[in-house]
Amino acid sequence: MKTNLHYRWAGVALLALLLAGPAATRVQAQGGGQGTGLHTWPDSLEMVTVTGVVIIDNTFAHPLYYLDENSDATADYHLSFGPWWYDPDGVERPEAGATVTLTGALQTLVDPGMLTTIIVFDLDGVTWRVPIEYGLLGWNAEPFWPAPTNDTLTVTGTVFIDTTYFYTHYYLDTDGDTLPEYRLGFGPPFFEPASGAVRPAEGDEVTVFGILHEGDAFDLIAVYELDGLVWRVLGEPAAWAGGWMRATRGDTARAYCMNNRQSWIDFPPGNFGQGMGGPNWPDSLFVQFWEIHPDSLPGPIRDRIFAGLHIQVHDRDRIRLMDGRFGGENGMMRFEKQHQVRISYFDEDLAANDLMESTIELWAWDATTEDWVVMTDATIDPTENTVVFETTDLASYYALAAEVTGVAVEGTPELPASIALRQNYPNPFNPSTTIPYVVSDAQRIELAVFDALGRRVALLVDEVKPAGEYQAVFDARHLPSGVYVYRLKGADRTLRRELVVVK
Repeated sequence: MKTNLHYRWAGVALLALLLAGPAATRVQAQGGGQGTGLHTWPDSLEMVTVTGVVIIDNTFAHPLYYLDENSDATADYHLSFGPWWYDPDGVERPEAGATVTLTGALQTLVDPGMLTTIIVFDLDGVTWRVPIEYGLLGWNAEPFWPAPTNDTLTVTGTVFIDTTYFYTHYYLDTDGDTLPEYRLGFGPPFFEPASGAVRPAEGDEVTVFGILHEGDAFDLIAVYELDGLVWRVLGEPAAWAGGWMRATRGDTARAYCMNNRQSWIDFPPGNFGQGMGGPNWPDSLFVQFWEIHPDSLPGPIRDRIFAGLHIQVHDRDRIRLMDGRFGGENGMMRFEKQHQVRISYFDEDLAANDLMESTIELWAWDATTEDWVVMTDATIDPTENTVVFETTDLASYYALAAEVTGVAVEGTPELPASIALRQNYPNPFNPSTTIPYVVSDAQRIELAVFDALGRRVALLVDEVKPAGEYQAVFDARHLPSGVYVYRLKGADRTLRRELVVVK
C-alpha cells in the first residue's frame, strides 16, 4: 500500500504548498490535479472569517499585527500579512484601532501558550494574497525552455527571502532601498547544479545573470549564473523539466516522471538512430514525462480514469517529435527497441473516485481513432502500486482506469458506497455545467461549490434524497475564471472534485 506523501506537480501548473507565519509552522494542504495541471487546494486548512480591532506592536524592527475579536483590548489572534515588504496593489495594511474583517487560515501551533496565527488571504473583501500559487513547468512562472528572444540581464543586489509559502521564494533588492525589485527563479528546491553553486541566504550580496520574465507583482529573473557559477545552461531546457536521451550512450538511460520519482521510462542503448529513419533522426532527444489530472487527458471525461500521464519528446531545435514523423502514427513514436515504462499510482486516487484496485487497466491514447486502447500486456502489482509494460511504441498519453465500487466483477464482490460524486461536464465550461451524483440510500444530501479561499459560492442541493442518480446544474456566470471545488456531503462521507470556469 502506498500513500501520497510526496509533492506532485504536472502539466502547465505547479503546486506550491503553504507555509505560513513567523513561527515557521507548516500548514499542509491536500494535493490534487485539475485542468491543465496539478495544484494545491486548501481543503485541509481551517479557514475562518473574523471581525475585530487591529492592535499593532511597534517595539520590534517591523510591526507585529494582532486582532482583538471580542473588544476586550486584548489580542485574540496574531495576524500574518507575509514579509514586511509585501505590498499588494490597491490594499494597505490596517492601522492600529481599525475595525477589519478578514478571511484566512488558522495556523496550528506547537506551543499552546502562543496566540493562534491567522494567515491573511482576504482583507475587508479584497484579496491580500492567495492560499495557492501557480507556476509553469519550468518552476514558478518561467517556461521550461525559454524563447531565445527573451531579454537577458546581469544584476547585483541583496537577497530577500519569503518563507510564507512552503517553498522558499527569493527576491533581489538592486537599488538598496530595502524593497525588492525582482523575484529570482532557482527552480524546484531539490535541484542542485553541478557547478556547486548554492542558493543564497537572507541578506547575501549576489550577482545573477538570467532571463527576464514579466510578472504581475515582480518581474522574475530565471537564474542561469550565480556569482559566476553556472546554475543552468543557457539555451537548454531546464534540467528539472526532463532529461536528454543520447543516441551514442552505451547503457540504459532513465527518464523520471517529474512529479513522481517512482514512475519512469527506461531507454535501452541504441534505441534510436540506426534503423530509425537513418540520418534524419536527431542525435539526442529531450524526454518529458509527468502526471496529469484525468481532466487534462484527450477524449471525453470518463469516471473510470483515476490517473493520467503525458509524454513529450523534443529535438535540439525544440521541435516536438510525437507527431508520427519517426515511424509512428500521430501522437506517438515508434522506437527500434522496447523500452520499459513503470507507472506508480496511489491508493488515495482510487478511494477518491470509488474505484476497485483489482480491476485496474492501462489505456493508451490512439490519436488516429481518437479513442483509448486497452494494453493487455501490462503487469499490475497492487502490493507495490505499480503498472509496468514494455513497448516499442511510445504514446503521448496513458491512463489508469478501474471499475467503480459496486460494479459486478467476477470474484470481487463489493458493497456500493452510500454516495458517489461524478466529474462535471463540460469541463472547463462557461457559463454552466452539469454535476452528476449518485445516492445509494435515502439520506440528507448537500452539494456545494467553493472557491480557492474555501468560501462557499453556491449551494446546489440541501435536502433528503431517495436512492437514485441525480444531476445538478451549476451556473457560474457571476464568478471569475478559476478552479473551484464542488463537495458532496452525505450521512457518512464527504466527496470532493474540481471544476474549471473559463471566461
